[in-house]
Amino acid sequence: MEYFEKMSEIMKLILSLSLSGTALIILLLLFRPLYRSRLSKKWQYYIWLIVIWRLLLPITPQTSLTGNLILTAEQILPGITTSAPLPQDTGISSPESISNVKSDSEQSGRMQNVQQPAAPLSDAAAMTDAEDAADRPISAIALIFALWLIVALLLLVRKITIYQSFRKYIDAGCSPLNDMQLLEYFGRIIEENHIKGSLDLYTNSLVSSPLLIGLFRPRIILPNAELSERDFYYTVLHELIHYRRRDMLYKWLMQFTL
Repeated sequence: MEYFEKMSEIMKLILSLSLSGTALIILLLLFRPLYRSRLSKKWQYYIWLIVIWRLLLPITPQTSLTGNLILTAEQILPGITTSAPLPQDTGISSPESISNVKSDSEQSGRMQNVQQPAAPLSDAAAMTDAEDAADRPISAIALIFALWLIVALLLLVRKITIYQSFRKYIDAGCSPLNDMQLLEYFGRIIEENHIKGSLDLYTNSLVSSPLLIGLFRPRIILPNAELSERDFYYTVLHELIHYRRRDMLYKWLMQFTL
């Protein structure tokens, strides 16, 4: 019972984050015409970090719109938070008890002692029924959460597997750049733009355009080294900007959020 309740709370938390994140996405899309001309392309790109923060971090105010919606849904849907009311004594005597009333107080006391033991039995039965009714929806919520979690993990594993296959495909055709002049020029570009860290430069005839690959060991892959000095400079600089802005980490964070 306690395990199902914890899973139910986690599921409601994820649902609340998803709803609030969806509302934030809609707001960003609606106000995009307003900030598109006022914000740089860089900030238009990274403004979606706000959405990622909303979808991943369970930090909410004490009262929120999504929390109120979930609470309202729990109150409307039968059997989730409500239980069967326990029988209560109405204080109305049955016709038999009225007809058997004696003026003698001793006989009235004996009748009360006979009728009282039946009440605890009915209360216990009602409480058991109420607990069984409450267990069923909690178990259903836990099952839905388990199915959702399995599908989400499978999709994440699929994305990672596809990326690993792509990396193996790229690695099979990669060869280090051996042109010393281009390597020295590459080093100067890194120094001039204050790029920190270690980056390798490769060529691969299997790729159609330059790319940056690798989260922990990043590399720049060029389709070929037959580029003019100007083209080489801007091609490499473009990939270095991706590296400096941690775009690989940003994209993987977005994939995990999805």
